[in-house]
Amino acid sequence: MSDLIRGYNDFVGELRADYASRGFRIISADEIASKLGFQPDLVVAQDGEITVIEVKSTDRMPPARINELRRRVEQLGYRFELKVVPRAPKKRTGPEHTARVPGLLADAENFFDADRPDLALLLAWIAFEISVRVLAARKANVQEPPTLTGELIKIAADLEVISEDDLADVRAIAELRNRVIHGFETEIPRRLVARAIELARQIAKDAKLADA
Repeated sequence: MSDLIRGYNDFVGELRADYASRGFRIISADEIASKLGFQPDLVVAQDGEITVIEVKSTDRMPPARINELRRRVEQLGYRFELKVVPRAPKKRTGPEHTARVPGLLADAENFFDADRPDLALLLAWIAFEISVRVLAARKANVQEPPTLTGELIKIAADLEVISEDDLADVRAIAELRNRVIHGFETEIPRRLVARAIELARQIAKDAKLADA
């Protein structure tokens, strides 16, 4: 998988979690794709208003195409938003991100209790990634923040913040997270989501980003 595709996938996942944390309802893109004539990257709703979000990289944004997508969306009475994938991640996880971890974990638990395990899973995974990157920089002097799922899991195992017994669950959680991000219809086991929250909190505690 190229860095461009990986960055796109991660960015869409972050957008889903961000909109959900602000009270938006995530709508299946398949529900309106036939009306639009294209498959939107993300569809959200709030207060009776539907917003169609298209995600593009900075070097793949033909204005004529964007204008055509906007026209189709607005003709149906929906809002259109264009989001651009950042060119490159920040070199380090800054304080503004680490400070989010307790809130991410609390929101994950709230969504879990509200029977939205998909959103709980995404938020728990974000907290997991931030915490692992902090530990990688602190304990292993990793200069470039890791973003690949496999790399993050390997670092967590090498630093012994997850055990060999945890690995099967972590890999299953990562696979489930990928399926949720890409919008695949999939069963979301509550046990696995609860485990994701538990592990994310455990690692955040090790990184001194959250209380027990």
